[in-house]
This record gives sequence, structure tokens and C-alpha cells, in this order.
Amino acid sequence: MAWEALRSNRKIEADGALSAPRGLTQDDTSLLVVLLDTNPYIWSQRKQKELEWSSVLEHVFNFMSAYRLLKHENRLAFISVHPGESKLLYPGSTDPTGTDMEDIKNEIVTQLNAHTRNEELLKSNSGWSPMLSGALSLALCYINRIQREEPLIRPRILVLHASPDVSNQYISIMNCIFSAQKKSILIDTCILGSNDSPFLQQASHLTGGIYLKPSQQKALLQYALTCYLPDPFARKFLSLPTLTRVDFRASCFCHKETIDMGFVCSVCLSIYCGITLVCQTCGTRLLQMGTAKKPLVKKALPAAPK
Repeated sequence: MAWEALRSNRKIEADGALSAPRGLTQDDTSLLVVLLDTNPYIWSQRKQKELEWSSVLEHVFNFMSAYRLLKHENRLAFISVHPGESKLLYPGSTDPTGTDMEDIKNEIVTQLNAHTRNEELLKSNSGWSPMLSGALSLALCYINRIQREEPLIRPRILVLHASPDVSNQYISIMNCIFSAQKKSILIDTCILGSNDSPFLQQASHLTGGIYLKPSQQKALLQYALTCYLPDPFARKFLSLPTLTRVDFRASCFCHKETIDMGFVCSVCLSIYCGITLVCQTCGTRLLQMGTAKKPLVKKALPAAPK
């Protein structure tokens, strides 16, 4: 009887182990939001050895197709980072679930052509600065909406950026980074320009994403499949590129310029490139150095215990 009871208990334990949730190893549905830099000025100035616009689109679409092959329920979103405006190109009018990849590609290309050829938008662009901060905000808002519908979905953001950083977007970009960090949303970055992006370096570093500047841009698809396709759990078992140096320089709140050394408000932590009497953010009056010095008072030390 004791032997039969032991066998029964072992059978119950085995059945319970098989039916228990797998936690981090569970194959949950994933949401990937792709942010693509569509700055026409930057892509028109590309050198011959660099990847052309049409090739970039082809690589991105192939990567998105491979991502959907991982699991049929995986969801996609595509946002164009354009000068003056960022727009959610997919999903649009069609149902985002169960759509063929060829239909997704055609919809994105159609929306992209209409968006980039908008004459009113082109006339309003000053300095051809892409709205990266607006694109990140749009991505976070879309992710928040999807998470309300599917609480178990695992979102992440992939930024393909070619334009230089714009210092006047520093505050809004950092707000997006901290929001993504709080919501455990990874921000992966692929730099297709000639210079690194300190803003996106901080974004990937703070959110646990991957920052990569491919040495051979014509192999963009291979880089993407190797580094960005695995989910956060699978990345723990892979040897992926890591940032050895991160540019943590900030932009001042007064002139929106990147600075190496500045003055910080002790109340709201706003950064200024020079001494200011009143904080422009919180209105606190700031005392200049040397204006409110108090005399030092020597205090006797307590006697040592006997």
C-alpha cells in the first residue's frame, strides 16, 4: 500500500510539473514596433558604398517577414520618422492579425509614398530634422493601447536611424526613454548614418536593448536576423554586441545645446550651460556661488568613552 501511494504521489507531481506555467520560457505573443528614418535629405546624400533607400526597405521587409515566422500571433507596427511629422503607417485600415506579409508590404509602401510626397509637409520642414521624439512617443502610445487589449504581450521597439541627433529634442526623447524603461520595453537601435547617436545609445543602454552600428551596411539583413530577431529571453544565451562606451552628455534646457559641464537645479534637476538666477522649469530662485556663505562653526567632538 505504501508503494502504491508513493507511485501515486510521484504521478501527481509529474502531472503538475507538466501543466505548470513556464514563466520566462513561455512563448508569449510579441509586438515589434519598427521606427524607420525616412528623411529624404539624408538618403539623397548617401555615398556610393552605403546602402541605398530601396535596399534598406527590402532588408527591413525581409526582417519583418522572418519575425512573423517565429509565431503566427506576433504583431507588427511600422512608424515613419519623417522631418516635421512621424506617422503610424501600419497597421492602418486593415486588420493587423492574420494579414499576409505581401499585403503588409504593399500597404506600408503605399502609405510611405503618400507620406514622403506630401508637398505641404515638405514646405514646412525647417532644417530637415526627423521627429524621433514624436516617433518614440507614438510607439509608446500604440504599445500602451495594445497592452490594454493583450496584457501578456511582450513589446519592443526597433529604431533604424540615419540622421544626426537634434539637441532640442533631448528632453522629450529622455522622457520617452524613461517611460519605456518603466514599462520594461526594449529599445533596439541600428545606426545607418556615419555618426553615432548619443540619444539612442542612452535609450538602448537604459532599456536593455542592443545598439549596433553595422560596419558593412549591405549585410543589414544578416545583422538584423542575428541581433534583433531573438526575443529578450533567447538573448540571454547568445553572445550579442554590447556597448563598451556610452555618451551620457546632456543638452542644456536653456539653449538646447549638448554640453560637457553645466549647472543643475537642486529642485527639479534641470540643466543649464551657465549660471541662472531663476530656474526656467520650476521657478525656484537659485543662489549664485559665493552669495550666501555662512561662517564655519567649530563644534567640539564628544569625548571618547572611558
